[in-house]
Amino acid sequence: MIDYIQGGVIVLIEAYCFVLFVDSLYESICEKNIYLKLFRLLLLTGCSFVISSCLYNNVLLRLAVLVLVSSLIHKCFNKQSYIKNIVVSAIYIGLIMIIDYISISIYSTIVPNYAEYIEVIQPIIVILSKSILLLVVLIIKRVIDRKNIILLSDADWLKFLFFPIFTVLVIIIIVYNSEAVINNELELFLWVIACGLVGIDIFVFYYIIDITNKQKIINEKELLNIQANNQILYFERIKDDIDRQRSLSHEYNNQLECINTLLSDNNLYELKNYMSEVTNKVRHDSDYIDTNNAIVNAVINTKYHEATEKDITFIFFINDLSKLTIDSDDLVILLANSLNNAIEACQNCKDRVIKLKIVLVENELIISVSNTYNNVRKKNNEYLTTKSDYQSHGFGIKNMERIVDRNDGIISVKNDEKQFYLSIMIPQ
Repeated sequence: MIDYIQGGVIVLIEAYCFVLFVDSLYESICEKNIYLKLFRLLLLTGCSFVISSCLYNNVLLRLAVLVLVSSLIHKCFNKQSYIKNIVVSAIYIGLIMIIDYISISIYSTIVPNYAEYIEVIQPIIVILSKSILLLVVLIIKRVIDRKNIILLSDADWLKFLFFPIFTVLVIIIIVYNSEAVINNELELFLWVIACGLVGIDIFVFYYIIDITNKQKIINEKELLNIQANNQILYFERIKDDIDRQRSLSHEYNNQLECINTLLSDNNLYELKNYMSEVTNKVRHDSDYIDTNNAIVNAVINTKYHEATEKDITFIFFINDLSKLTIDSDDLVILLANSLNNAIEACQNCKDRVIKLKIVLVENELIISVSNTYNNVRKKNNEYLTTKSDYQSHGFGIKNMERIVDRNDGIISVKNDEKQFYLSIMIPQ
């Protein structure tokens, strides 16, 4: 009975690590359904346990059947081909075998007369192997699947790794003292403790991921609020532009009547002054950019006026954007965030220059923004806000990265000694 329980626990840990490994590579359809995820884990555990029990004496056949069955199970929960799932399953089985070999090597290296104790101490050696497996899979997940745990910094991730590393070290110490463990008949008790440590590692990992996922939801809600506010702001700008054009048309008729009257009276001096006043007003009130896209016009003209009011030189190159297909919300976020960051950076500079390029070329939208800056803060290769209220800000570039990724585009952010560069390419 004890053997079946121990075997079941081992298979459960292997299945859990397998799920983590596959989900690091492929998006699962049960990502947001905890019951479906639990069903997949239990199904994989049950099938693996039955296969291992029935084919215990035939290693090669057991491994082949495990690869085929586990591939079929995962095929039901992701959109990848059966062949890809077979390859991933085979890689994972190979990883298990390598780690098992490493665990045996550790045991044979650190324990004198290891052959004398191996039969009794074997369950603890197997737990050592699975604790190392969990550590390796967690590291692989961090390296490959960073987009889903990006809110956890590298420093915080290293702090978390203390738990699985501590578990591995504790089990190695238990194995090292095999003779004392067997003499005091503590092998089952220490096996339970070792399993408990692995369980704690899994619990801590899920707890951290749960916190980061909740933070991700909060950030997404914040992004939605930003999108809604920006849409309201720029649609109001469009409405104001329409109302202003109507008002200007009415005012234009009045101005023509006034000019005709001054001409009729041959009052050239008053006419000259009046024309100068009208011309200056038209220059101030007019929009400087017309891209044949109302959303782009509203954002760019608003930011242009804001930049000029802050003595920032605004240079732009824009072509006809009437055929843009990108979602209006996404377009507003990309333009507003990039120009807000550029204006903010330029305010602290002696030479204040923003260069903007928005072109639609061969069904690709290209947005390029460069600006002078005085200081750039970076942490873990990520750009940080220079605002004093940093906790309420700093999501601008991350929001743009999410939008670009959702639209199958590319974003590049870099800087040199004098200028900050942001480039975005999105297929249309």
